Amino acid sequence: MSPEALILVLISACLHAGWNLIGKQQSPSQAFFVISTFFGVLLLSPWLWLNPVALPDWKHPFWLWLIFSGFFQAIYLTGLARAYKSGDLSVSYPLARALPVVLVPLCYSLSEQGSQISSGHFPAVILIVAGALLLPLNRLRDWHWRAYLQPSILFVLLAAVGTTGYSLVDAHGINILQKDAGMNPYQAGASYVLLQGMTCLLWLAPWAMFYQEERRQAFRLIQAPKWMIWAGLFIMLTYLMILASFALVDEASFVVAFRQISIVLGVIAGVVLLKEQLSRLRVVSVSLIFFGVVLISL
Repeated sequence: MSPEALILVLISACLHAGWNLIGKQQSPSQAFFVISTFFGVLLLSPWLWLNPVALPDWKHPFWLWLIFSGFFQAIYLTGLARAYKSGDLSVSYPLARALPVVLVPLCYSLSEQGSQISSGHFPAVILIVAGALLLPLNRLRDWHWRAYLQPSILFVLLAAVGTTGYSLVDAHGINILQKDAGMNPYQAGASYVLLQGMTCLLWLAPWAMFYQEERRQAFRLIQAPKWMIWAGLFIMLTYLMILASFALVDEASFVVAFRQISIVLGVIAGVVLLKEQLSRLRVVSVSLIFFGVVLISL
């Protein structure tokens, strides 16, 4: 991974932990992420006017990739909202970030492309899986299969599927903007994240507003939008930097892996700022996950 891509991913990790903390702290709901995404798109939209770029023709497959990306992004944000509503940030966030590290290269391996992650990375994968299995437990002797049927854990799995989906799709979308439209990584990243935010809203807003409770949340949140504006800005900048980094590497798996430094930041935020409990077993679990993703990134 190039130094430029590394710096982008590290800054993105900090911003990512930041907007997840805001979402958990303010209102873990689909309504929160709808409004935040809307403000993020609004803040970034001048890009297309100040820096006009030649987008692919409407008949180009790029637009189909973009629609899929928005769908997976909506799945991801919905999973996060529901997981944060019923579970701790220090548990849900590490799981949602770690599971795609295994799922993305698995999808690459099953595709015709194959994956650059080989059998030498199996110890890292084992660490991640072991940490993920231990994290929902307070004590090892409390282990029971029902511990994994908590609503928050099931919604974390939904968020992980969303992350895996948009990671794979976005890598294709960014490559198209670079190769077919001739954009540099930053032009491609800014253009794509703005378009992705729009398509995400097309999926997420009707889904969220279908529920009366989400409509009530949206009305309450819009009365004091400061935190949604910050979260929206962080969301856009997070994915702008990640999408730009996709254009600087050969495979999305390495970007998805290295950005998991945000796992530690998310756990610290949950414990220090939200006063969540952190047992010794959870410290071990987070450590296993963290070292696993570091091994893969190296």
